[in-house]
Parts: sequence; C-alpha cells; structure tokens
Amino acid sequence: MSGVEILKNGKNICFQHLDRRGNIQKYDTPFQTEEEGREFIRQTGLDKVVKLAEMNALTKESMTRVISGSNRTILEYVDEWINKIKLLNEPTTVESYERNFRLWVREEQLENKSPNDITEQQVYDFINGNSDRKAATRKIYLQAIRSFFKFCVSRGYCLSDPSQLNRVRMRGLKHSQKEPKQVSPITSGDVDNLLSYVKGVRNRCLVGLRRLEQQTSRSPKKQETLTNRYDMYRFWETAIILAHETALRFSDIIALEWECFKGDSIIVWTEKRDTRVEIPISKRLKEALGEIPIYDLEYCFPYQKKMPIAKLSTYFKRLCNSSGVDGKSFHGLRHGTLQRWREEGTTLEDLAKMAGHTSTKTTEGYL
Repeated sequence: MSGVEILKNGKNICFQHLDRRGNIQKYDTPFQTEEEGREFIRQTGLDKVVKLAEMNALTKESMTRVISGSNRTILEYVDEWINKIKLLNEPTTVESYERNFRLWVREEQLENKSPNDITEQQVYDFINGNSDRKAATRKIYLQAIRSFFKFCVSRGYCLSDPSQLNRVRMRGLKHSQKEPKQVSPITSGDVDNLLSYVKGVRNRCLVGLRRLEQQTSRSPKKQETLTNRYDMYRFWETAIILAHETALRFSDIIALEWECFKGDSIIVWTEKRDTRVEIPISKRLKEALGEIPIYDLEYCFPYQKKMPIAKLSTYFKRLCNSSGVDGKSFHGLRHGTLQRWREEGTTLEDLAKMAGHTSTKTTEGYL
C-alpha cells in the first residue's frame, strides 16, 4: 500500500501512484468502494496492478483471475495445461513437457508457489545452473516451462511469462555439454541378438503356460503374468522387425493403424513432422505382421499406445542389456536401418523421403 493512493472517481475507485521517474500514474478500476481496492492490492500487489493497467486489462474479470492465480499453486494448473497441449502436440512431446516441468517444480521446491510468484531469475538459475546437463536437455526444460507459462498468461492466471526472456547460456557450458548426443546405431547383428533373446523369453513363457495347463490346481495370477509377458515380448519382436525394415520411429510404430497397410506397402503419416512416408513391406516384415493379434479394430498395438513412451523406452534398454546389445536405444534401430539402406545404394534424396525428413541435411546426421 505504500506510495499508493485510492481516490474516488465518480462512482468508481481509481489507483494513483508515482512511477520510477516520479510521474503520477492514475488507473481506473471497476471497484466501487475503497475496501475492495485495498483488498485487491493486498492480495495481488501493486506491481501486478500496474501490469494489468499497462495491458489495458484492469477489468473485474482480469482482477478475479489474477487473484485466483495468486491463491492457487502451480500444480493445480498442470492438468488443465496438459489437456490443452494434447490438442496441439504429439503424445511424446506432451509426455516430455509434463515430465520435465514436474521435475523443475520438484527440484526447485515450487509446489506451493503460484504462477505469479515465479521470477525470471528462478527460471534462469535452473536452466543455467551448475550441473552436467547438456545444452539440448536445458533447452527442452525451457520449452516445457515456457509452454506452461504461455498457457497461464493466455488464461489470465498470471500476468507475465518469466521464461520469455530466458535463454540457455552456451558460454557457461563445457564443450561436451554443447555437443549433441550421439545415437549408437543398432546393426543387423544386434537385431539378430535381440530377436534371439525375445524369442527365447516367449518360448519359456509358452512352456510355463503349458505346465500350468497340466496342473490340477492352476494359479490364475501366474497364468495372467505369463500371458502378459508373452504378449509383451511378441510386441517387442514385431516392433524390432518393423523398425529394422522400415526405419519408423517408436512413436509411429505404437500408433500404427490397420489402415496403414496397403497392398505391399506401409503408409504412415509421421507424428513428429506430419509427413507421409510409404515403404515397401518385405517378406520378413509380412511374416511378423501376420502374428499381430487383433485386440482392437483400429490400432495394431492398442495397449502399448496407451503406455508412456518413457516407460517403454526403459523396457527396451533393459531388453538390450539382457541380450548383450549394451548402451543402445530404440532410436538406434532407425539409425542402423538408414545406414544399411545407404550402404545398399539408396540415394540421399530417397532416404530422406523414406525417413520422412523435409531436408536431406537431417538425413545426413543419421549416416
């Protein structure tokens, strides 16, 4: 309240104060009593009143939203934000944004803060803090935080975006932190090892299920566990062959629809760039596709489609370690396939088309 005068202006109340240059600034408000004006300043602070006035948004509705935002914590807005960005982004992006945003809130202990309480310095300290995080990772965190505050500003839950003027400070990073992460390609030999391990697990599950059938007192829980394990490894077998034969991303594979298969080709609108790719179906792939059980009339892998990508990626890394293909990720299948096609004589332009890349420069990064 210091330095602020509340004056009567006709039927309504106006705020008057001195700015940094010593000039008198007067703002009309929709309040009709001094008590309302004082309570609003007490709950929101003069700085927020000034921002509202500068935005020509000093209305009853905007004031109510700001007060509401001041009384609610960041986490109370997360679900609403996620539901909004789901309409505009692919599932993997939404999942990444939510995971990284919640990590920021947790690490900085902001659970009880409102969006209006967050300062530019708090965002800067996290993004450019003294840690081993790579530049690319820091940028992903900043994108998630920026997406959240862009939503809050658009809804009127906070007056400004504290991440807007923030950038990743490259000068403060080491060379290793600036270098992009190198994806290790999964070779044809690695694929053979993976498939051998997966088939071995499936066979052991079948043996276990047959033994249960011969027992007089069966265990429904054990039978369910073995059946689910068998189905999951059958999915991994098909997914590995799909990636090895088509170079499709994991997000595109788990979202495959039955309508994607047209004759001897597989046609996919990729989620990342929304580009159309058409790839011939090999004999090996045709055999693998024939083993997919039909649990859903639209999607080939309805259960995996509902699972978080991060969880599935962790499963695959464990599968790699168990089969002797250490330190590799599912994306390595895409790298390995594109490199194999290149070695077989496929032109760079055709590779880019089959990979769904809009530029051959992107494709070159895989080779």
